[in-house]
Amino acid sequence: EDRVVATLNDFFDGLLVHADPRVVTLDSTFGPIEQLEVPIRYTGFITPRPRHKARSKMRAQLGLGIDDTLIVASIGSGSVGSHLLEAVAAAASCGNTPGNFHIHLFTGPYCPTEVIDRLHSAAGQNLVVEQFTDHFIDWLAAADLSVSMAGYNTSMNILAAGVPALMLPFDQNREQRLRVERLIADHRVKILERMDLAPVRLADLIVSQAQRSRYHTGLDLDGAHRTVSIIERL
Repeated sequence: EDRVVATLNDFFDGLLVHADPRVVTLDSTFGPIEQLEVPIRYTGFITPRPRHKARSKMRAQLGLGIDDTLIVASIGSGSVGSHLLEAVAAAASCGNTPGNFHIHLFTGPYCPTEVIDRLHSAAGQNLVVEQFTDHFIDWLAAADLSVSMAGYNTSMNILAAGVPALMLPFDQNREQRLRVERLIADHRVKILERMDLAPVRLADLIVSQAQRSRYHTGLDLDGAHRTVSIIERL
């Protein structure tokens, strides 16, 4: 933190924080904020948005009817969190999820090969495994529930898509849990704890959370445009 303060004060004209201060402020995770001499500007969160009519188009491509429920489970890049996907696969096979539940797992490009092999061995008609999609946010728009880790990009994608979510914070990143805890009040978001990953418990949570309605967030997700505007003014 001392190096950050010295570097910012000596070499920078300002600090842009990609966040909506109604959710999280810099001093929540950075102690010596009063030592910063540069102006601090909150840009709002940064995320892409689903494409026009993404939900209806994606569900039509997947052959999903109005009574079908799509669950998208993901772990970002796949470098951590593979145990979450294995827990979702186990939950799908425990018999507690209805037959109209369709679960799609995205492993990310860095998920261990042995985990991907185990997931493929568990795959079936209602459990599909893919490594990557370049239209992930459209999948979230089509989904009735997201089950994921709680990284920044995935969290913002979930808000932009307005999809109910079960989110597992990474233990070594305290910002993730802090962010999710502050999203719970106004969004259809629930924190997953490790004890929730037991197959029957997780299956019941998936069924319950998937019944919740979609929503429109009131948070500022226009951080990309606002960042450009701030830099142009500087």
